[in-house]
Amino acid sequence: MTAFILCPYADRVEILSDGAAYSPDGVFLGSHCKVVASDVVPLAVVGSGTISETSLLADMILTTADATGSVDDALALLAVSLDAVREKAMGDLGMRMAIGAISETRGPVCFVFSTFADPASGVPAFTLQEMPRCFAQGAAPTGADLAEYGPISIGDGLEKDAVFMLDCMRRQKMTNPSDPDREPFYSVGGHIDLTVVRADGYEQRTLHTWPDVVGEKIDPFSADDLTFSDGTGADYHS
Repeated sequence: MTAFILCPYADRVEILSDGAAYSPDGVFLGSHCKVVASDVVPLAVVGSGTISETSLLADMILTTADATGSVDDALALLAVSLDAVREKAMGDLGMRMAIGAISETRGPVCFVFSTFADPASGVPAFTLQEMPRCFAQGAAPTGADLAEYGPISIGDGLEKDAVFMLDCMRRQKMTNPSDPDREPFYSVGGHIDLTVVRADGYEQRTLHTWPDVVGEKIDPFSADDLTFSDGTGADYHS
């Protein structure tokens, strides 16, 4: 399950995301940037689920944004489309998509929708819901983590505490919210990307890289793991 944090600020939207792709049983298959952005309007998308399906859905969102040339129009069309999909959907598709954009009328905005019911997040299935504050998918830091690290402050941006926050997610086995009966496993890894969306475009940087090994399961407690340190630069799931 993709770990991500999405947060609107006065002049931008910031998105943190991990890069791990893995098999259904949790074997690490490689790392890639999971955030894709429009070349026409200031809008970026990050998804969680089977890579082939989330990539297709992200492409559809970006195609709509590019065709309309408007963030507001693209979001309005997406909301209507989700209502139509809801009526035809059979079973849970297991995807969650998050959008960070600069609205023409409202400035920085964040929206989330899922193809499954998730009471924990309060987001109904197939409903585009605005998140006026930060939205995170992944485990929260434990009390012991916070006691060791100290206070978290994201008021000025996500970069300062990015490694800590995603490392905390990495160190806890995750349950897929669309398939809660499946055995949880460590699924956060690869690397951490920071995407910043502004009215005049976007930038992406890799903040941290974990020493995960392709063909092996992610082990956040291995001797090689770079815990809390600065770093650099079949069906696949993310």
